[in-house]
Amino acid sequence: WNWTKPFSVEVWMTTFGTILLSGVVYMLLEWLNDEIDGRGPWTWFADNLYLSAVNATQAYEYGTPRSFSAKLFGVSMCLWALILTATYTANLASLLVDRRVVTLEVETVGEAAVFGYPICTVAGTNADTYIEEAFPSARRRSTATLEDIYRGVNSGQCAFAADVVQSWLCNKNKREFNPNCDLD
Repeated sequence: WNWTKPFSVEVWMTTFGTILLSGVVYMLLEWLNDEIDGRGPWTWFADNLYLSAVNATQAYEYGTPRSFSAKLFGVSMCLWALILTATYTANLASLLVDRRVVTLEVETVGEAAVFGYPICTVAGTNADTYIEEAFPSARRRSTATLEDIYRGVNSGQCAFAADVVQSWLCNKNKREFNPNCDLD
């Protein structure tokens, strides 16, 4: 049902209501111009509802309606359908365009702790002790080895790895630490 998303429920209801109402207007115009042609009320209504639905899809039928006033109304319905179709297409395209995802830029361990991001650390290191003491509410996940903190980040268990900058610079291009080369 994704095809319904470009318009709200109210717009869809208004659209179908307009198509139904235009079928009634076609009936009125045929009645005023004496173009009923011996059809019964249901057949007459069904024919005009069909004409209205066809015009809403911009597939205007040649030869119907016959009177000038009904033709003028048909052209106005086609213009309405053109505007509606253009709006639908624009809204559909905007739904398909990737929206810029707002990401929170975290610059410090303190910011990561405040925003509740899980941080992987190697147990017993200075980074582990510092985070534990300075940010007691931090979501700290102590691991046994350096490889484990990067495994935690790669698996999604941790958002950040607390490591020494020089260690990261030495290990960032190694497959065991950064297998997809996507960590910054």
